[in-house]
Amino acid sequence: MRSIILPVIIILIVVIGGIIMTNKKSNVPIETLKSFSFGYSTGTAMYANVEYDIECSEKCIATIKPNEVSEENAKKIEIDEKMIQELITFLNENKVYKWDGFQKSDPYVLDGNSFHFYFHEKNGRGISATGYMMYPKNYGVVRGKLDQMFQTLYEANK
Repeated sequence: MRSIILPVIIILIVVIGGIIMTNKKSNVPIETLKSFSFGYSTGTAMYANVEYDIECSEKCIATIKPNEVSEENAKKIEIDEKMIQELITFLNENKVYKWDGFQKSDPYVLDGNSFHFYFHEKNGRGISATGYMMYPKNYGVVRGKLDQMFQTLYEANK
């Protein structure tokens, strides 16, 4: 009986430790931005999707593809640190870091919409979320604000 107790205790410690580490990972706010991609479909017609991407190295370049605009006509726009900080602050306020690992799909919808969200920090940490007719908490708020931010930038650079 004693020989069974020790392995059971060790397994419990490992399982509890894993749960704690997983919860800590998903509760860590975003600090820096290396790359960002958010997109969603809006229908089945040609160009019926929206795509916002940011790549940062020496400079940060946003690629903005509004709905009903071809990929060839997407705009590449340099963005400043102020916009990056505004984006990070907004994403943290809405706890988007908790989206990491979200991957849900509604199997009963045959012709619906999907989204993706990918965020990579300079330290290598990433957040990944995808969905088809199922969305993480605050998705509507986040999508609305991202649309506003990127559409404003797009219109200002026509």
